Amino acid sequence: MLSTYPFRDASMSVGGASFIVSPIEGTMQGNASGQLADGGLCTSAGSWGGKVVMCERGTTSFADKVAAAQAGGASAVVIYNNVPGGFAGTLGTGTSSVPALSMSQEDGQALVGGSLGQTASVSSVPQSNASGYAYLDGTSMATPHVSGGAAVVWSANPSASNQQVRAALTSTALDLGTAGRDNYYGYGLMQVFAAVEALVGGGGTGPGPGPVAAPSSLTAYNYGTIKGNVEFGLQWSGGDVKIDVYRSGSKVASGVGNTGSYTDRVKVKKNTSGTFTYQVCNAGTSDCSAGASVAY
Repeated sequence: MLSTYPFRDASMSVGGASFIVSPIEGTMQGNASGQLADGGLCTSAGSWGGKVVMCERGTTSFADKVAAAQAGGASAVVIYNNVPGGFAGTLGTGTSSVPALSMSQEDGQALVGGSLGQTASVSSVPQSNASGYAYLDGTSMATPHVSGGAAVVWSANPSASNQQVRAALTSTALDLGTAGRDNYYGYGLMQVFAAVEALVGGGGTGPGPGPVAAPSSLTAYNYGTIKGNVEFGLQWSGGDVKIDVYRSGSKVASGVGNTGSYTDRVKVKKNTSGTFTYQVCNAGTSDCSAGASVAY
């Protein structure tokens, strides 16, 4: 996964445009420049004196490609992926006498297709406290990514259960690798917007949590008269992110945030009594709690 990183371990620019690269493990640390050249698979030495040579990944080892480019006089070697995305490579027990970098397939193909002959500048000298990017993988990347996404999804409906959030995330994930859940990709690539829609009942595919259940367990309390108004407190559980409140069949609040409670202030005539019946509904729907009555 490509991520922002407070460290730049390599850099490359061609024609004033910068590209994301990584050092091949075992490369020397240094800077180089020269005309950009296409080395193909770099299976043998070419006539590359002083040039920055692009080598496509595949057929031979990284060490063999770098050795062939060096033998042809390359000032630097950039190996680009043969599948989408970037990669981390190694020279194994070998070393290099010129900077050797790795690059994504997309950037490599674009440079070979449209930038040959332009001046390329590369560096394999690491820089700290820099604004860079890095391809990283494993739980150190997946955990904060999924945790942050899950927090965004849950914030759309704070009253949802953790099982509902999990179902929204897994049912809307973009499947990768082997069809269905697998050990390498899990359920796939998280789709935060689709998961939010699934959680609040607005979309999603597959066996997601579906529409959010109506508010339940509504209770109503008379808090007494305050500044000429009788205050009625409502409390409930569940429901959508926004709710409507009804008092004896009349809507008194529309589309307010669902915090699980609401205070209704009503001006009533002195020395009168009666009963109000409240309901709380998911906003804009007829999915409502059972009525709760309270006397005044």
